[in-house]
Amino acid sequence: SYFFFSTKRRAQADARPSHHEILADDLVDLGIFPNVPKALKRLGALERRKRVRRIGYVQVGNRLKTLWAGFRVPVSKLEHNRTVSLLAFAARVHHVRRGSQIEPRWEFDAELYIGGALAYGLEDDNHQERYGQVERRMRKIADCPADVLWVVSTELRRRRFLELAAAVSPGTFLVALLDDALRDFHGAIWHAPNGDVVGIEGVPDHETWLAAICQPQR
Repeated sequence: SYFFFSTKRRAQADARPSHHEILADDLVDLGIFPNVPKALKRLGALERRKRVRRIGYVQVGNRLKTLWAGFRVPVSKLEHNRTVSLLAFAARVHHVRRGSQIEPRWEFDAELYIGGALAYGLEDDNHQERYGQVERRMRKIADCPADVLWVVSTELRRRRFLELAAAVSPGTFLVALLDDALRDFHGAIWHAPNGDVVGIEGVPDHETWLAAICQPQR
């Protein structure tokens, strides 16, 4: 689940650890806090209560910024995991599963749920896997009943992923560029192997989405 913060303005939900890696700036961008100093103040309070920790630093522009989470992350995975977190927030769904919550058959970077049902599996390419590895990965997750959203960094990678998807399971995979997904996750940016370009479902507006993610966990 997401970070939750006990402010009247933010649905008065209790603070708790998250399965997401996040910067103070991200919390401002999400509309949870009005500015970075207030976000850092809250994160500091949660750190003193051992609810979150500083897990490392990532470069944003020409500055290094502190990354926060409720768990440890290998240094080699900080950038990738933060990208997945940003995509999960951009998706605006009711619930996101990460890490040990993920169905082991598929091992997605994240599972996106709408109305209690798995809506999408999310994969961030991160330009690390060779195409042979990608094809094997596609075959492993082709039986997922939900669409699989694959985010890639370049046009060349997108074209190649679509070719692989067409050969493995044409009806399962949708591919988009990372910049497009962060800017307009639900827009008509998702390319299918048959040539269609489609938008995808999400929680319709910011307030509904924020209320949904601020529901206390049972």
